[in-house]
Amino acid sequence: MILKDLIIHNKKNLTTNTSGIDSLESCIFKDYFKNFKYNVVYNYNSHGFRGEEWPKTIQEAQSAIWCIGDSFTAGIGSPYNHTWTQVLQHKSNKTAINVSMDGSSNEWIAKTAIKILNEVKPVNMVLMWSYIHRRHGITDTNLKRNTIIDDEQLRQHFIDSTDAEDMENFSQCIQSLLPWKNQTNLIHLTIPKYAPSNLIDQGHAILCQHYTNVIPYFRNLDFARDFHHFDIKTSEHVVSEMIDLIKVT
Repeated sequence: MILKDLIIHNKKNLTTNTSGIDSLESCIFKDYFKNFKYNVVYNYNSHGFRGEEWPKTIQEAQSAIWCIGDSFTAGIGSPYNHTWTQVLQHKSNKTAINVSMDGSSNEWIAKTAIKILNEVKPVNMVLMWSYIHRRHGITDTNLKRNTIIDDEQLRQHFIDSTDAEDMENFSQCIQSLLPWKNQTNLIHLTIPKYAPSNLIDQGHAILCQHYTNVIPYFRNLDFARDFHHFDIKTSEHVVSEMIDLIKVT
């Protein structure tokens, strides 16, 4: 089993009709949720990630496009075929593997990417970076559980930090992947509103300082069922920006 330790245990082989804020109770606009014209189902594989089972051989895994991110990559609120990873798979004729966790931090994205870069050494990897204020790690609440701590339990959606500290953490996450930039074709982009508006250009400048393949900043062109994440129109735009950057082997 490839990446046998990369598992979100409480989502292994799960099928559900709601996830996170994509529920009638938690969504922003209940009428929009009720009238959403597409059926949304979440099917998670044996690793606990949305999508099909991962390749069984290292050769298949290396030729796939590994897509790392948070709930915008998971496609919360959207049918699976509307997610940007699935649009990318269709447009590129390459398997796109969705490795995303709702509420993930940039620290988790970087850590997970490094694990894949080390073990799989893929030809292509796309990273959709998350909100800069998020963190990932042990808290006092985690320590009191006395149970196996899963990655989802380590999420810290907000911490007491300044914007400057958040941007520095973002920069460190970005730079942690530099040792693999000549091994793997790394493509970078950010979710909409990933940083305060006065820092968005700064964050992208940091990306462009270290990497060539950086997708221009974008905003939602449409909304998923939860009225926070994007749907098919935005997914198609995102893929149109990255498709020519995919390395063909």
